[in-house]
Amino acid sequence: MKILSLSLVALLMFVSFSAQAQTKKNTSGTMKGYLIDKMCGTTMAKKSPDKAMASAAKHSKSCATEESCAASGYGLMMGGTWTAFDEAGSKKAAEYLTKTKASDHIYVAVSGTRTADKITVASIKEAKEKNQ
Repeated sequence: MKILSLSLVALLMFVSFSAQAQTKKNTSGTMKGYLIDKMCGTTMAKKSPDKAMASAAKHSKSCATEESCAASGYGLMMGGTWTAFDEAGSKKAAEYLTKTKASDHIYVAVSGTRTADKITVASIKEAKEKNQ
């Protein structure tokens, strides 16, 4: 009985710490990276971070706006990791892509809130690439 009680206490502590850690992952502010569709972004993110970022920089507006790519939704490639936008954010990304004159190197500043696996987008604006 004592072992069962200790196990239960340990489990409750683990769940509590996990919930706290998850809460700390939510960050609000401005994030910069390459605007990429999900279909291409998830494939690029399987590469090393440097190669993923190089591929993201070369990713074309024409690819991102193709029907199948656009239908997959959009997200942001940062540091070799791709994070999906919420549904409203994907709509904002599609609108941004129709207006931008860039044909590739679509580097943007996204204001919003990032959780472990999604960005809730408030706005998307053009940003200068770090290398420029």
